[in-house]
Amino acid sequence: MRFFGRRQQQKQQPAVPPLDGLVDRLVLPCATIRLAGHAPASAGSSYVAGHPYLPEERPWPEWDGQPMFFLAQVDFAEVPPLPGFPERGLLQWFVGSDDTYGLTFDETQGTAGFETRWYADTDAPSLRRPADATPWHVARDAGEEVYCPIDVVDATALTFAPGRVLPAYDELPAGLDLAPVAQLAASVGEAPEDVPFVWDEYVRGASSTVPGLASGSTVGGSADFAQSDPRGEGAFPAHHAPGGRLVLQLDAAQVGGWGDVGVAHLFGDPAAVARGDLSSLRYHWDCS
Repeated sequence: MRFFGRRQQQKQQPAVPPLDGLVDRLVLPCATIRLAGHAPASAGSSYVAGHPYLPEERPWPEWDGQPMFFLAQVDFAEVPPLPGFPERGLLQWFVGSDDTYGLTFDETQGTAGFETRWYADTDAPSLRRPADATPWHVARDAGEEVYCPIDVVDATALTFAPGRVLPAYDELPAGLDLAPVAQLAASVGEAPEDVPFVWDEYVRGASSTVPGLASGSTVGGSADFAQSDPRGEGAFPAHHAPGGRLVLQLDAAQVGGWGDVGVAHLFGDPAAVARGDLSSLRYHWDCS
């Protein structure tokens, strides 16, 4: 198996054949996610870790007898507009606090070990502030065995910016003329039959010479994997199905954790999320 380099490990590459036409045809919009470096403005804003927006009627989610870890919440009013995605509303993401961060490895994989919540608005007051301790913090401080998937445990605001990415090789439309990529393979010393690797590494990946591509944590776009794409297997819809779209990606490049330089995903139908229907959402993470 060939593992692709992570984008944060950028390196200089030789001049390559122009790919502008191919890139312009295939590029996908996304919103990049970055840590703001300060506390969130309110319990209803976008942030990672800390205490989420939690109105009175909602209990804290648990997995396998332990309080879940609050991973992130995204206020879509703060996200640059993306086709088919919500324009407003708050999406929350919790994961299990065991040593696999809730990920299961049987027929439940992708559907268990996490919880998502949707709030069309945050008019109801939150029981806690973002800086308040959570049940996960209490369990950790009491010496219970709970795990944190990311390096951030204090509430940290998120910022968003418009971005663009390219789909992975396996997501390319059938019959696409990839002659420029074959030329690129020759220019970087790869065999002609290695076009899939050259696309994922030299066109869209860590060694890309295409200017302006987003990387790391995103809302929407195309998913990056440390190992392999689970979509199309088990409970994961195929990447081309409505429920197979990338909704949210949190990469260790920004938030740390996820094992050894890993990345986590929420896949699903963003249009359904906008209606408050979270049934399509699937959870995955992997690391190198």
